Amino acid sequence: MKPSPKIAMPNVWGEGAPFALSGLDAPTDYARPVVGKLLEGRFGLEVLGLRDPAQIHLAAAFEFHLTSADPREAARLKVPRKLAAGSVVTNDRILWKRGGSSVLELLAVDRASFFLSVKGVKRPLLLWKKGPAISSPSISGKGFTVACAEGSLELGEGPSELLIRAVYPSAPTLAVSGPGGVKEKALVDAARKRHLQFWSRYRAPKTPSASLRMMDAKAASILRVNVESAQGKTSMRWTTPDRTPHRQMWIWDSAFHALGWKYLDAAMAREAIFAVLERTHGNGFIPISVDPLGDRLNGESQPPILGWALDRVLPVERLEPKARVWAYGKLSAFLGWMGRERVGAGRGLLGWLKAEDSVTCRCGESGWDNSTRFDHPGPDDHIDLVSFAANEYAVLARLAASLGKKSESEAWENKRRALADRVNELMWCEEDGLYYDLDQAGAFVRVQSAACFYPLAAGIPTPARSARLREALLDPKRFATRVPVPSISPAEKAFAKDMWRGPMWVNSNYLIADGLRRYGFAADAKGLVGKTLAELARWYQTTGVLCEYYDVDGKEDPRFQLRKASRTEGLRVIRDYGWTASLALAMAREF
Repeated sequence: MKPSPKIAMPNVWGEGAPFALSGLDAPTDYARPVVGKLLEGRFGLEVLGLRDPAQIHLAAAFEFHLTSADPREAARLKVPRKLAAGSVVTNDRILWKRGGSSVLELLAVDRASFFLSVKGVKRPLLLWKKGPAISSPSISGKGFTVACAEGSLELGEGPSELLIRAVYPSAPTLAVSGPGGVKEKALVDAARKRHLQFWSRYRAPKTPSASLRMMDAKAASILRVNVESAQGKTSMRWTTPDRTPHRQMWIWDSAFHALGWKYLDAAMAREAIFAVLERTHGNGFIPISVDPLGDRLNGESQPPILGWALDRVLPVERLEPKARVWAYGKLSAFLGWMGRERVGAGRGLLGWLKAEDSVTCRCGESGWDNSTRFDHPGPDDHIDLVSFAANEYAVLARLAASLGKKSESEAWENKRRALADRVNELMWCEEDGLYYDLDQAGAFVRVQSAACFYPLAAGIPTPARSARLREALLDPKRFATRVPVPSISPAEKAFAKDMWRGPMWVNSNYLIADGLRRYGFAADAKGLVGKTLAELARWYQTTGVLCEYYDVDGKEDPRFQLRKASRTEGLRVIRDYGWTASLALAMAREF
């Protein structure tokens, strides 16, 4: 069993990329996480574990010096950015080859163990660095020489194999041993088998570009690593934007993840959505994010796109009857809650909950955390929320009809039509040819943003207005940047290369391309998708990772962009981000 020879397997080293067991087909442990991150410029991992209830922290770091221990030959063999042909760098297995022979293999074996194999290297060293307030690694096994508790471990002259295991007494430490027993070897064999089975099922997109095929395979690997197994209050597998630092299950992230999983594993795509719906409260509220062990009883929610995503994974009428009844109940409860609790400024539209006292995240519920759209005070009506709701109403109308609920189906369709009419009446700016948010007084919030185009994906504009939107999208002074579509137009004084204040986000591009196609602008949709995928592939070849967002000028390294006004404080730009990977997979196959 091996991957198809047509697959361009990822072989670009990406520092900061997560490395862990996938919950796709083996148990993970949210309460005792073990996640690695690739080191910069050298073979090795930071190993992260839970040190306090809120966040995971560095437990230890280890790196491999693949060189002689002789001081006269002490030059370290640095990892090249792109490994030789036949090598593999995925998020659960790394296989480095030189001259056609395997030099090193690193494999995520189970929820707490990594397997390391080194061959053809004279007296390699395994170097350790312990994390803050974490015990030194314990070493066991024959043939190892420990230079010091925090220092180096010299491996044998011949091929060396060992297991690096996180042990949780109260905080994680690491233990090293040789996989000498039958049980340990079986663990390693099973992990290799799971890895190969996944890639034997993977099908590359039809493109002549080797770089696009490799980026696509990398995207599949990212989706794989960001799956957690059923545990606690979540009875099925679920997805997270990134195994660290976000960790939890988020509403619209999960919906977008399902769109990529559709092309890898249909069952996983469905579970990504159903796992979120399972956590619906009795009043219809779904928290913005939730972990399998706890809950949020109130507060922020997130964009209502679960029905829309479910319908794309599998048309809702084709769900088996029991699942249809269950999904309809959960989705209708959520949209009912949204209609009651997010009344915006009270004009028959809808508006997000805003955190007026926050500077860096005034509207986390929208997903556009720090957007210029929310810089002003007061409740608003928001163009993205009404667009999402209109799509959900349409899906609910079809679901109700498929269940024989004719009156409910008509009621949902009437809600959709009334909302769309209200949007066209109040939120369209004829002068600018865009849809805008409305402030508390009913005036346009004239911030030219990617959200202005979201009504296209909901079928809200008239044909004439769709043409005006297309004109704005193709205007080089407004939205036709080198890398489209900017989250905020560079024409705005407040434009900044900072998260949702300017950079390109792949989820916005997907929604806009979908809307263009819906209105017959297929060539424009294909062009937007082509530019998006080309930019992801270009930076993947340079950095080895897929990031949250990208510079619309194509100049700034996406790993080091501003994030909420800082490059060094708080969360940095997430590497190997879930929906970037998922929607890259979907775009490559749908457009």
